[in-house]
Amino acid sequence: MIMAYFIYQISNEKQTAIAELNTLNSEVGTLDNTVSSLQNVINHTLDNTNSQTSSSSNSSNLNSNTSNTTSQATNNVSQPNESECKTALLKYLDCIGTGSPISELVVLDFLTYDQTDSATRITIDNKDYLKTTIKYSDFKNTVLNYVTEDFFNNKFPKGAETPDGYVAFVDGGKSGTTHLINNMTLVSNQNNLVQYEVAYVYSESDESNGEKRKLQATFEKASNGHYLLSNVEFENHF
Repeated sequence: MIMAYFIYQISNEKQTAIAELNTLNSEVGTLDNTVSSLQNVINHTLDNTNSQTSSSSNSSNLNSNTSNTTSQATNNVSQPNESECKTALLKYLDCIGTGSPISELVVLDFLTYDQTDSATRITIDNKDYLKTTIKYSDFKNTVLNYVTEDFFNNKFPKGAETPDGYVAFVDGGKSGTTHLINNMTLVSNQNNLVQYEVAYVYSESDESNGEKRKLQATFEKASNGHYLLSNVEFENHF
């Protein structure tokens, strides 16, 4: 009888232990699921953080590259050749200031005043001209070293072309005025066009009394890199 009691007690304790073990295993499984879920949340959070960091970094790099590109574009704007612009402007001023169409050829170094005496008198369209031995194509090409073709066609004093292709000018004497540029101030430089405000004088008259004349000159950067006079606006020329 006593033996049976002990056997019952041991069996009952065993069943209780088994039940407690099953409960513990269930709780461990639940804990594992909780840990796994928490790890997934952590991994997802890290992925989002890394993605945002990468996106921010890429955006920062893009902004930096854009800024650098803009800065480089600004820095790549070439400075005009002021000396070249000045020479072109002086050639034009001296050509229109000669007071004599034939003297323009002297300014452009085609001939001397002594050589103008040998020019032949001819008539073109009922007007009297002096015909030179200078080919008109040579004359035009020389002028185009200083001005644009549009400026040459519309504003440059260019005489006339004889039927056989030579330069002819109205006889206007042999007087003229040369010029002196006091200073050139750059006011615009964009799209291959530069503009200067220019203070200048008639070197034979104005320099002594300090009178300065003003103009605005625009130059165009040609495909060969040279600057050509493309427009002039006088404030007080003559």
